[in-house]
Amino acid sequence: MNTHPARNCKTSPMLPTLAAQPTQPQHGGSDALGVPQWDFSTNSNATGPCPHTVVALAGADITRYPDPTYTALRHTLAAWHGVDSWRIVLGSSGSELIARLTAWVSAQVRTSDKGCSNNGSGNTAQPAVWLPAYHYADYAHAAALHGMVQVADVGQADLIWLCAPSSPLGQALALPQQWAQRRQSSTVVLDCAYAPLQLTDSPLLPEAFNRHAAWQ
Repeated sequence: MNTHPARNCKTSPMLPTLAAQPTQPQHGGSDALGVPQWDFSTNSNATGPCPHTVVALAGADITRYPDPTYTALRHTLAAWHGVDSWRIVLGSSGSELIARLTAWVSAQVRTSDKGCSNNGSGNTAQPAVWLPAYHYADYAHAAALHGMVQVADVGQADLIWLCAPSSPLGQALALPQQWAQRRQSSTVVLDCAYAPLQLTDSPLLPEAFNRHAAWQ
């Protein structure tokens, strides 16, 4: 699940090129050696499924397709997050939403004059992405598939990935340098995948960060 921003739109000095990243995303699960004893990428629960979920599934009507726009679910999630339902976008996984967001930003930049490499030459703009020093590999994988260049200066990025709490360190969000110089047209995404593991109700965010101006 992802929430749309309220506005209507959308490391080290030696950065590796995204083209050099492996094309096959790395994830947990079974491989040629079989099922791992400890797999921290799975969402399975040692205590079994949630009883309320089991009851809901048993009573679900599977004789017809569900509402393709998920109206009821989006309204329920919107009420939970305290936002309008149009800001709720559903996906089958975090990886799918990462891929969709990256593809959307890349397409927006290539059809506009906002790309970091479009300097008036008339060439197609090359979209740029900023990644935290430690990040989920799917960020870079999706960016590489769409020909995005990784930049060290957040002010040059069309797509900015943040994570709160950070992965894998579990620290509160620390904004990148030059945060105040970021483009107003840039798309900011706040990954809150590990927020439920905190002892607080919501991610710990700096006062300078407006979470309602970012995808979450």
